[in-house]
Amino acid sequence: MGKRKIVHSTCMGCIGNCGTIYEVENNRIVSVKGDPDHPLTKGYICPKGMAIEEIRSAPERLRNPLKRIGNKGEGKWTQISWEEAIGQIADKLINVKKEYGPEAVVFSEGFIGILGGLEPAMAKFENLFGSPNRMVDLHI
Repeated sequence: MGKRKIVHSTCMGCIGNCGTIYEVENNRIVSVKGDPDHPLTKGYICPKGMAIEEIRSAPERLRNPLKRIGNKGEGKWTQISWEEAIGQIADKLINVKKEYGPEAVVFSEGFIGILGGLEPAMAKFENLFGSPNRMVDLHI
């Protein structure tokens, strides 16, 4: 049994950013409570926030890129490297840009990416690509 520690944080499960108190052992969250000292949520934590470790460590959660090897809808996939996945995506973006122009691409980023500091890099990438189209997902 490893050493347990208490971590005060905010839940990143949705846009709410509820204040949380996590009890962590061996890099796993063993309990979640709402933080009563958080100025906005005052101890509230939703069911999604309570299940964050179950979501985070679910065995079926994707952790590596997959490439479809069968026909669409067959559910046949194979794991590929991150380098291969990024290369294939880059090639497809370049081809769409050449054939249809940069405006044919819409970039989308989720709220967690914005909270994680991804927004400035995405804005720069979109600008360099030449697309004015951006979609931001802010739902809970």
